[in-house]
Amino acid sequence: MQKEKVFVVSEKSLKLVRLIGSFMVFGALILIFQQVAIMFDTWDGIKEYPKCMAGYRAYISDDNADPLIAQLKYNNCNDYLYKKTNIVLAPGNTSLSGKQLFLVFIRPVVGIFFWAVVFFIGILLYNCRRLSFLMEESIHERIKKRKK
Repeated sequence: MQKEKVFVVSEKSLKLVRLIGSFMVFGALILIFQQVAIMFDTWDGIKEYPKCMAGYRAYISDDNADPLIAQLKYNNCNDYLYKKTNIVLAPGNTSLSGKQLFLVFIRPVVGIFFWAVVFFIGILLYNCRRLSFLMEESIHERIKKRKK
């Protein structure tokens, strides 16, 4: 024998699901804008890195270049790249590989898609008037044997 139970999360008068949906929509919008800002900031950092390294190469091509200042310029460019993209280049490397560029560009895009999914789930919850889950419960009947 099976009994069916209905677990009601929200009814028309309570609007708890609608409140949760509105918070999800608001939070997802904020985080989508954050991911877009991170994406543009990262792309600006990648565009500035070759200019920084060009300045480093121009400095070390000079005959009177101080090695400590050259190392400081190189570290400054790599620190700038790390702060903008969270990518660390190998020592002596002055350019990003294709794999590193792909990782830098794909991270914010994946974040935008994730928060877009959360946004649409929030829209679904906000437009939901009543939310209930059907739960089945099985009851095993015990047959009692009567002694005669």
